[in-house]
Amino acid sequence: MELINLFKEPSKFSYLPKNARYGIVFLFLSWAGHFVLFYLTFQKEIPREMFLQQLAISVMICYFVVRLKNWARILCVYGNIVIMMYYLYWFSLFISIGKIDLFVLSLFVCILFGMTVYYLSRPDTVAFFKVQSPKPKRNDEPEDNAPKH
Repeated sequence: MELINLFKEPSKFSYLPKNARYGIVFLFLSWAGHFVLFYLTFQKEIPREMFLQQLAISVMICYFVVRLKNWARILCVYGNIVIMMYYLYWFSLFISIGKIDLFVLSLFVCILFGMTVYYLSRPDTVAFFKVQSPKPKRNDEPEDNAPKH
């Protein structure tokens, strides 16, 4: 199987396994939903530093997942699980202050992150990402850097 570079040839997105394509689409949708919720939650005064940190994280993880790096897929899956647990806090907060609209939106965003985890964890997606990010081959012979007498 040839290595795919989606930045050079975006048309090859259709060559990816269906679950990998869905995982990438849900990844972008979940982060977009997260930033909509972030904006609606902090409308009056958006915490600039927090926003920039989250934006940097989302751009980097999306970039490396689209580069089809297996380590990024793994990091994304575990990170999304942590984000989903974080959303449990937001659920309780929005319910306790009576913000049902934000509760529903946060539930929706949490489901999007969950769908990302589901599709990026499917066996065919895992196998595809492993093939797309091969480990560099090691030279089996030790280097002889010792000076010769």
